[in-house]
Amino acid sequence: MKIIAYLNEPAKYTVALTEEVYKKLDVEYYYDLRNTQHNNKNFDFQFLSEMNFIRRWQLYYKNWRKSDLIISNGYLFDWFVISFLLNILLFKWKPIAIESDTIYQKSVEFRQYLGKILKGIFFRFPFVYGFGAGSVLHRDFFTKNGMTKDRVYLMPWISINYNFSENKAISNPFVIIYVGRFVGFKNIPIIIDEFLSVFENDDDIILKLVGDGPLFHELNTKYKDKLNIIFTGKLFDNELEEIFRTSHCLVLSSIPEMWGLVVNEALSAGMPVLLSKFVGSRYDLVDGKDTGIIFDPLIKGDLARAMQNLYGNSELYAAYSKNARNLMHDHWNFSFYRQCFETATNEIFNRHNK
Repeated sequence: MKIIAYLNEPAKYTVALTEEVYKKLDVEYYYDLRNTQHNNKNFDFQFLSEMNFIRRWQLYYKNWRKSDLIISNGYLFDWFVISFLLNILLFKWKPIAIESDTIYQKSVEFRQYLGKILKGIFFRFPFVYGFGAGSVLHRDFFTKNGMTKDRVYLMPWISINYNFSENKAISNPFVIIYVGRFVGFKNIPIIIDEFLSVFENDDDIILKLVGDGPLFHELNTKYKDKLNIIFTGKLFDNELEEIFRTSHCLVLSSIPEMWGLVVNEALSAGMPVLLSKFVGSRYDLVDGKDTGIIFDPLIKGDLARAMQNLYGNSELYAAYSKNARNLMHDHWNFSFYRQCFETATNEIFNRHNK
């Protein structure tokens, strides 16, 4: 079976995916953009964005002809559209699987109507499949936009797992971390204000905010005098790994967050998470897993109570920490991804080659 995969950029997740799964299964893959947030990684192959449109379209046609299955990271890209149109125009339906971490949302803003219309068209064709990052909202993204359930597969959103040898336990100082961009939907002010409402000037507990973005300077200036709040700026590689090794729990207060790969990383490091109910990964990584606490960022005091509950109960913390590590290292890993991938691709291949 010949599988072609088109990926957007060589980010941390996709680099790990290609190394751990695609290369081992002889999947032929292409990146679109050279720009990436993944640090200290050199890429020496041709990027799609650096080809003129004639060369790109020639490549798409060549790959379409030789493929048994095409995997597309998203559906609003020319590689998906060209492959889709070749199926229609040449009367040969090659299966195309859309890999997506997008969650289903009931309300649609005016600017999203075009995407909703396109989904309603693309997703109804029987040769289009969905590879959803999670098992609930990510599945609903496909099925509630016209795709039949039998064409949707779980393709778990996986990141590189930290594997620290020591077990985590409550100790002083207890370190809560936020890791991510400093942008509006992440609701960082909520994290800070809820933290200060119960732990202001408490030397035994620290909030570290890791990252950068449009709101960094404003927030750093506003809270720079708070003794137990630390703004680290953006960290990479060894420095970031050290943050995960020496911290105790992660907080994410987004409205909404499609997945949140930082949740994977925290859990793999044995860190329980305090997670907004609007974060897509909650259904697969926290709900019913006893790996953290879900809170509602729209209810004042809900996050503060979650912080107090986790910090104030050493037995609960130890149990959540152990469950977090076990979930990521024993189940939600690249072996699980490969299992899901092989099951899906074999079923799709058999369906189209009866």
